[in-house]
Amino acid sequence: MFNDKFKISIIGFGKLGSAMGVSFAASGFNVMAYDNNLGLIEKFKEKKTPFKEKNLDKFLKKSFKKIEFVKNIETAVMNTNISFLVLPTPVKADGKYSLDYIFNCLNKMIPSLNKKKNHNIVLTSTVMPESCNTKIIPYLKKKIRSSKINFFYSPEFISIGNIIDEFINPKLILIGNNKNQNSILLQKIYQKVCGKNVKIFN
Repeated sequence: MFNDKFKISIIGFGKLGSAMGVSFAASGFNVMAYDNNLGLIEKFKEKKTPFKEKNLDKFLKKSFKKIEFVKNIETAVMNTNISFLVLPTPVKADGKYSLDYIFNCLNKMIPSLNKKKNHNIVLTSTVMPESCNTKIIPYLKKKIRSSKINFFYSPEFISIGNIIDEFINPKLILIGNNKNQNSILLQKIYQKVCGKNVKIFN
């Protein structure tokens, strides 16, 4: 299923995104890393970790050759098979999670998505219940005309300071998808990183 041409893009290479990216790369995947903070990308390109996170420096050096740091989102989308969106969803005054960063990111991705026959998107950010079905997916269906997009919601249950250990050794993995979507690809990715016996719930 996975060969040298198979690539994963991480959109949002902050604390969680970078930890996921180096973990995927350390497991053998080719990874493209993008963040709208280009200064962050430049530091990673120099093999420098811009923040403290257990094992991040070690994994970055170990997997550096498998990661390509890119400066525009089009490159990340057009040259990969699956994109993990690792974006902030700050709490608003009404107590709900903001989707502003998600929609801003999708708007930047849509021109590239419309050029592709298919693409997989995995949202890892915390959102309110029903946000995917009532807001995000309908928006994608409205904006994307020609391509087949598989959209998955897979939140990470991790704690800052120990992200990598908890990402590669999770108690469980949750994958949200519509009944007509096949999540086998995403399951296989997680199994390659976390082991075949990892508990996955769809």
